[in-house]
Amino acid sequence: MSAAAMAITAGACSVQTPSACLDVGCGNGYHCWRMLGADAERVIGIDPSAKFVFQFYAIKRFAGNHLPIDVLPLGIEHMPEKMAAFDTVFSMGILYHRRSPMDHLRELRQLLKPGGQLVLETLVIEGAEDQLLVPQDRYAKMPNVWFIPSPDMLLSWMSKNGLKNPRMVDISTTTIEEQRSTDWMKFESLADFWTPMIRVKLSRVIRRQCEPSLLLRHLIKSVLHLVETLCLSGSLIRESPLGKPH
Repeated sequence: MSAAAMAITAGACSVQTPSACLDVGCGNGYHCWRMLGADAERVIGIDPSAKFVFQFYAIKRFAGNHLPIDVLPLGIEHMPEKMAAFDTVFSMGILYHRRSPMDHLRELRQLLKPGGQLVLETLVIEGAEDQLLVPQDRYAKMPNVWFIPSPDMLLSWMSKNGLKNPRMVDISTTTIEEQRSTDWMKFESLADFWTPMIRVKLSRVIRRQCEPSLLLRHLIKSVLHLVETLCLSGSLIRESPLGKPH
């Protein structure tokens, strides 16, 4: 998640304090701790992975078992229907992994108290309200990516599911400066995930035709960065399923 999205997370928690927050698909609870740090009164995370739940409680053992924060080994489909128990519900990086995004939005709405708020963070593509990307295989090497809407289509989905006054708070392009390999995370990261063959082939073509120099190296880097950015946004991938360019 970008720094801007983290700031939105903190702001959302502080709008309605004291508040009960739910993080759907929370992993090992990182953002749950951010919510608690933003003065949420009670924080619950749900994630079906037992590994993530164990990781969370290992951290909580040292942070303090008395703290009002827990992670439960559940998926959203295991939550009671029309629960209406939370002031703020977060769904971050989940929607595009759902076979039915409309059902996911309905389930999220039913978890909210009357007057509660949903904070949704997901992938979008550039385009009009009628544009939607349906990846045929993997998207940026990610499996299990089903639907990526345009911002206007996403807002339309939210309204159709009874969420009032939906608005786009922030649109950010994920960069390789933000998501990258580190000493703590040595496996592949974003730079390896987006159209690697285009990047490699273009690099080889340019380098074969040019004598190496500092200026040319900067030019190659700039061109590759532009290609990667366009590919990430979908501008060079394919036409949308509706036949209109992204």
